[in-house]
Amino acid sequence: MKRLLLISALALGTFQGCTCHSTDSTEVGVLTRKVALIGKAGVQGEIYAPGATYLFTPFVTDWHTYDVSLQNLSMTRDKTKGDRGSDDDLRFKTIDGNEIRVDVTVVWQIEPQKAPHILQFVGEDVEQV
Repeated sequence: MKRLLLISALALGTFQGCTCHSTDSTEVGVLTRKVALIGKAGVQGEIYAPGATYLFTPFVTDWHTYDVSLQNLSMTRDKTKGDRGSDDDLRFKTIDGNEIRVDVTVVWQIEPQKAPHILQFVGEDVEQV
């Protein structure tokens, strides 16, 4: 009986106190359930499509979005030109001991289906990794 009352109270709160979460046209959303009476708690394997709005129960869910468009990361020696505020060019040593520095631009993209895996095992802020 107590369980039924708890479920009905949560269901009533779900319909009255939902929070809106949305994704931009180049983002996918990932939901994390802190508490789950039905299903499992934790990062959900389902991705939420770009350009839509979703309603979820507050306080028991977290919402994260990932940009799935093509991204560029410039790693340069010049601190004013790169994406980061320091020199982060690649450095190599040759066989004869000379040092070579190379400016690199990396083009990368998140596969939408991998967004839940990234949230669970990498973290929220992929660009800082």
